[in-house]
Amino acid sequence: MPVLEIIVQKLDITPDVAGATFMAVGTSAPEFFTSIIGIFVFKNDVGIGTIFGSNILNHFVIIGFSALFSSKPLFLSWFPFIRDSTFYVLALLFLFIIVGLHSPNTVEWWEALLLLVLFGFYVLAQKYSSTLEAKWDLIFHTTDSPEHRRQRTRGATFDSSKITTVTVEDVSADLRVNKQDEEEGVLPEPWPVARGAPLKLLIARVVWISIFPFAFMMGHTVPSVSEGRSSSCRVTASFVMSVFWIALLSYFMVDWATTVGITFGVSPLLMGLTVLAFGTSVPDTIASVIAARQGQGDQAVSNAVGSCVFNMLVGLGFPWLVAALTYGKPFEIVTEAFDINLGINLLASFVVSLSFGAAKNVIHRKTGVFFVLCYICFCFEEVYWDKKL
Repeated sequence: MPVLEIIVQKLDITPDVAGATFMAVGTSAPEFFTSIIGIFVFKNDVGIGTIFGSNILNHFVIIGFSALFSSKPLFLSWFPFIRDSTFYVLALLFLFIIVGLHSPNTVEWWEALLLLVLFGFYVLAQKYSSTLEAKWDLIFHTTDSPEHRRQRTRGATFDSSKITTVTVEDVSADLRVNKQDEEEGVLPEPWPVARGAPLKLLIARVVWISIFPFAFMMGHTVPSVSEGRSSSCRVTASFVMSVFWIALLSYFMVDWATTVGITFGVSPLLMGLTVLAFGTSVPDTIASVIAARQGQGDQAVSNAVGSCVFNMLVGLGFPWLVAALTYGKPFEIVTEAFDINLGINLLASFVVSLSFGAAKNVIHRKTGVFFVLCYICFCFEEVYWDKKL
């Protein structure tokens, strides 16, 4: 996300606040636009389902994959996880109060605004994270193990720019990116050359065919902001066009998911909870897995849980606020399983927290397997409830 990194540098924002705001927007933008499009365009439950499903996937699949693809167990700090999980649980409880108790199935404009205010407190908690962590350690006498301190030191240089390199190499080592062509926004090689195993070459060519239309269109419409080419106008244009493409692709994704759901008799809520949630969580999955592979467990888990906080408070709060103010009446939630999914999200948070506590803040591969199995059970459970309702 070079554009967001440059914006953060120009605004002189601290890394913690940047992670809770701009970087959260970058990784959670698909869920955010899916929620907006579902509410204002298609007027169905697909946006809410995507938010809920993405949060479950963040807890189980992203953290699980981080453990599975890491070369060694990941050591975590208590405070960052407690900080993010606390705000996530508060968001869930607040949603239950306003939607389930205060005004059942409706959201007033001021209630939606309170969600955004709560996110503002979360940003403040990120800004003063080091001070709060010092007080936490003083009160509860918590210290990191020597191995954890070594891992945090090695992982402190996590570089999000390596996301492209790792994902390309993971998919196929045959797709090489030429730096000069990349800066000009043109796909580097016209066709993967024959080297390596035949299956590897086949995968490389399938990937090339799949990404070429998007790489061509975006490469010619999104200005490059590489080093030496980062003027304010260029950065602004690159950011605006990036947002445009995310919004446009989110629209088609919601449209196709709704059409497929209608064709096969699947509700928009279930499509959002499963198919769209999986599709929109790709950026978070990539970022967390790479952080885990670089030995930074705190970064991997904080990215997953922090995105959930953004999804619940901003991904739902902002569209609800705009809808209530636009239509001049409380926003009505037609999702029949809203309370059920709130409870499932709360249960997922407790399962992950208890797993970390039982393992003394270490994520083993067997824990990752357990989390992935939990997500599979969640999918079966959602199919069951969808058929029952």
